[in-house]
Amino acid sequence: MDTQVTAVLARPDKTSKVRRFWNWYHHNIGRVAILLAMANVFLGLTIAKEVSAYIVSYGVFVAVWIMAVAAFEFKRYYEDDD
Repeated sequence: MDTQVTAVLARPDKTSKVRRFWNWYHHNIGRVAILLAMANVFLGLTIAKEVSAYIVSYGVFVAVWIMAVAAFEFKRYYEDDD
């Protein structure tokens, strides 16, 4: 998370030509952090040798969450073209 804080301090002005690269970096680092957090939960459940029902239910939760995020991203992408 320190990279996100540093990115805020180094954020260019909205009129800067490099702002789109900063936005790309900022959004994608956040997405990677979320994916690593989800993987960490699966790893923790596996190491703790939890009941497979916990792993399956978390997998279902993650799948539904990913479908919702994909739908929102798809909607946002096509609304920006208007």
